[in-house]
Amino acid sequence: MKKKKNKLKKQIESPLPKVTETKKFFNPLVILAFVVLILIIGIVIVTLLLLLQMRFNRVENIPSHQTSGVNFSYFVKRPDALASAKALIVYDATEGVSLLSKNENVRFSPASTAKIMSSLVVLDHYGLDDVLQYSSILAGADNSKMGLFLGERMSVRNLIYGMMLPSGNDAAQLLAHNYPGGIVAFVDQMNKKAKDMGLSNTYFVDPAGYKDENYSTAYDLARLGSVALQDPFLSQVVKTKSVTVYDETGTIPHELENLNELLEIPGVNGLKTGFTNEAEGVLTTSFLHNGKQYVIVVLRSQDRFGDTRELLSGIINDLKNEEVSF
Repeated sequence: MKKKKNKLKKQIESPLPKVTETKKFFNPLVILAFVVLILIIGIVIVTLLLLLQMRFNRVENIPSHQTSGVNFSYFVKRPDALASAKALIVYDATEGVSLLSKNENVRFSPASTAKIMSSLVVLDHYGLDDVLQYSSILAGADNSKMGLFLGERMSVRNLIYGMMLPSGNDAAQLLAHNYPGGIVAFVDQMNKKAKDMGLSNTYFVDPAGYKDENYSTAYDLARLGSVALQDPFLSQVVKTKSVTVYDETGTIPHELENLNELLEIPGVNGLKTGFTNEAEGVLTTSFLHNGKQYVIVVLRSQDRFGDTRELLSGIINDLKNEEVSF
């Protein structure tokens, strides 16, 4: 009997079996923490993918309206007026503020509006009466041209007209090729100038804007256009509807037509057109109204002139409180 009692006492006093680490792993709190961690990682990955998508210009945001003392009720009533262009801005160059925008900081190809920056680099280095010769190295310039002949010599003044009005890639290449260090150095200077101007979302790879690797934004192009308009010669060039320029001898004429068909509208005084298959329709327009200078930019537009006409109509309708249509 005594042995049985001792045996029972030992059983009572013996410790309970230890819980193994494997069983602890299935603790509900541990599982919950693991699930939360997976969710956080998933959210981070999705966010990074979205940011990467925006970097490569594939984001189509809902139009956002930023106003500064202007109601723009015209566009509130007619949101379809902003439907075509993937990005746009109405920029008050006099005050330095964005009045209306859609995806103004999303990067797109600027196409030939890059030639605005090329013109500024040219004016920084060359004299307008400097003469350059079109050589065989450049004779293969494709697409839009002013029509330079092999061996033709022409002033920088006339080359700028040829680059800006018919968007001559041959003129842009000639001007960049003769820059100290050639085209590479010219493009480097374009990017340096963009950085100095604070155009943080702009980058160029060629002087004509033909390559799709060029990128900029509606906001940056509006600011670039505002700077270009401050140059007396360039502001004269971009508002010229047509002009005939000659080679150095005065015997070879080049009849140049401005591709900007909005110059027929009173107050429109520039700036630059652009188009490639990737960039689609691009247009930077300057508009002088009641002593104020506005710059309007549309990017990736199905109808760059139509979109800009709508924006011009909206500006006049809201600022003058009257019905106007262009």
